[in-house]
Parts: sequence; C-alpha cells; structure tokens
Amino acid sequence: MYYSKNNLLNKLYFFYYLFFLIFITLVAKPDVIIVYNNYPILFVKIVRLFFKKKIIYHNFDYNPNPKSIFARFINFIEKKSIHLFDLVVFSNEERIKLFKKINNIKNFPTIALFNVLTIKHHKYFLKLKKKRNKKIIKVFRIGSIGPGHGLLPLINSFKFLPGNYKLTLCGEIMDNNFYSKLKKIIEKKNISKKIKFITSAKRSRWEWELSNSDIGVAFYENVSFSHKYMVGASQKVNSYLAAKLPIIAYKDKQFLEFHKKYRCCILIDNKDPKKLANTINKEIQNTTNFNKLKKNSFLAFKNTYNFENEINKIKKYLL
Repeated sequence: MYYSKNNLLNKLYFFYYLFFLIFITLVAKPDVIIVYNNYPILFVKIVRLFFKKKIIYHNFDYNPNPKSIFARFINFIEKKSIHLFDLVVFSNEERIKLFKKINNIKNFPTIALFNVLTIKHHKYFLKLKKKRNKKIIKVFRIGSIGPGHGLLPLINSFKFLPGNYKLTLCGEIMDNNFYSKLKKIIEKKNISKKIKFITSAKRSRWEWELSNSDIGVAFYENVSFSHKYMVGASQKVNSYLAAKLPIIAYKDKQFLEFHKKYRCCILIDNKDPKKLANTINKEIQNTTNFNKLKKNSFLAFKNTYNFENEINKIKKYLL
C-alpha cells in the first residue's frame, strides 16, 4: 500500500487497495484469508458477504488505548467485528488476556504466534561468524534509533566500560534531534572509538554484525502498551536468541519471567550509567556463567522461539 504526505491521496489509496483486495479475493478464491492488523477490517466486513471460508485475523501490535481518534474508532469496529473471524492471532500471551478482558470475550479461538526466525537462520548466522580478536567485547543492538529504548543510559555507560567494549547501534533514525543528542554525548564523553552507528544497513549487513557480536541489547522503557509485552513479539530479541546471544534487558516483569524460565539474560535494575556498566562488565567477565547464558539463549531458540515450532500452532486452522 502506498503512502503520501497528502491525506486526500492516502484516502484514495486506501479505497483503491480495498477494492483491489476484494477483486483478488473474487478471482483467486482462496481457502484462507489472513488479515494483518485492524486497518483492513472494512475489507473483511464486505468480503464476509460472499466469502464463506476461513478468515484469520493477525493482531500483531494490539494497542487498547491509542492516542488518535481514528485508531480508537478502528478499535471500536474491531470489537464489533470479531465474530467475523475464525481465529485471532497475537504475538504475546499477555496481549490475548488483555484483549479478551477489555472486549469481554470469553469463548473465542485465539493463539499466540511469536515473531521468530527459522532453524536454518541459526545455521546461516554461524556461517557469517568470522575469526576475530576475542578480547574485544562486541555489544550489538538492532532497532529504530529514538527515545523509549534506553539508549541514553546505554551510551553513557560506555564511559565506564573498559576500552575493549565496542557498541554497534544498527537501525533507522526515528528522531533526528534525539540522534543529534546521542552524537553530542559520545563526543563530549570522548567515547567515539567505542561506539558506531549503522543507520541505513541492509539486512545482510546487520545480520553480519549480529553474528559477530557477543551480546544483544533489548531495552524497552515503559512508554507504550506494546513495550510492556515484547517477549515473543520482538524480532530483536528473537534474532539474538537465534544467533546464540545473551540479552541485556531491563529487570521488569516480562523479562524477569522470561529469564527465570530460560536463564539467558543480564537484567539491569538501575539506569545509572556507572552501575549499568558495572553490572554488564561483572556478568561478562564471569566467563563460566556468560557461556551458560549463551548456551541457554540458543536452547530457548531451539526449543521454543523458532518458526518451525510456531507454525505447528496454526496448521490445523489452515487446513
């Protein structure tokens, strides 16, 4: 679907997209339709007039309290239209519970499908791994560069970490002012040799960086509904698991439960840069324990957070 800065054009695109989908459904006559997120619900309401086979609703990024009036309206339509679907898919178990509670839904088929990679991806990451100086500790983070992701304390912590620690931040700049602030901090703290940004990386580039790192960062500040329920939904976290990387995360409810089950995280309970640095360094320098975190990270991927495991959950609904 195309987007324009002109709102009128966007409305025209939307209706073009709507009629195109209806036309394709009439021509292709699919056995199953999978709708991604709640914007195409109008399409479903129309298609249900003649389409009697399965329609699955994938609500990937459920938000019960959006800011915009239009998004709240879509949520209302969603609630009134839920009976049109044969199954609703979420990316996190807790999001299912909230969805059912808020919408007063009891007996309706729902499942959680995690946003994961295939087993083959782990093998691919192993092939990308190169011999390097093991004295260098490479810390990696993939994801948008902007507020809400703990980047300020993370970058400031590198002032207190030994010189062999290197941080790579790979992702699209979402807030130019915030990015400028980060660059100024790096310059002021004289840590530019420790930190690099890759702001326009192709997938092959960030996968190479990921494969040749020692640990991944996944800080989710409590600034939005989705940040409270990222375990399973976060491809960032799931990519770290596939690459056998332990995860540096905040010590909040979701990651406490995740770490209790899989034992693959370094949990941070303080945003003070010096304390953050001390915790990271202490955990990594404990070689025996750090190797266990690596092993457990892969086991979490192998046993749970992989595509082959997840696709089995939904197979019976596709047949």
